Amino acid sequence: MLLVACTAVVSAILSAAEQQVPPVRTARPPDDFSSLAGRWETDEILKQTEGVYLVRLLTIETTSTEIRISPGIVPTAPFRVDGSVTEGSDGLKRSALLVGDGIALTTRRQRAVGGPVNIRTDLYRVTGDVLVIDSHLTVARPDGTIVNIPGSRQVATYRRVR
Repeated sequence: MLLVACTAVVSAILSAAEQQVPPVRTARPPDDFSSLAGRWETDEILKQTEGVYLVRLLTIETTSTEIRISPGIVPTAPFRVDGSVTEGSDGLKRSALLVGDGIALTTRRQRAVGGPVNIRTDLYRVTGDVLVIDSHLTVARPDGTIVNIPGSRQVATYRRVR
């Protein structure tokens, strides 16, 4: 009888504790990319590798639903921040994904019908007035294998232009 009573008390305490656990909160709402907005410049010497072209000066525009980046290899067509894939008139398929403390912007281009797909992923992370872009190229072969392109990874640090 005592065991049954103790079990009931412990069960009631655990149930009450579960109801009081606050929801998990992130450091920023998932739709707040305003820290990316602005003009950015780098003094680094940027190597141009196959499929990865970073530019010295870029402008990023954000809304609650999209991110646009210009100039550069990535046209100013939007990346939708809800994760949906968009396709521009240039044939690029674009998607955005919240990753840790940044956002990954990915473009996909199929080289030929039924052929391999070039996948460029740029991870954008902002801390104050510093933007770091980690960019690399992979290729999805028709058989489903993913190939990392050696030497295509490039990391560049930008400073906000005031």
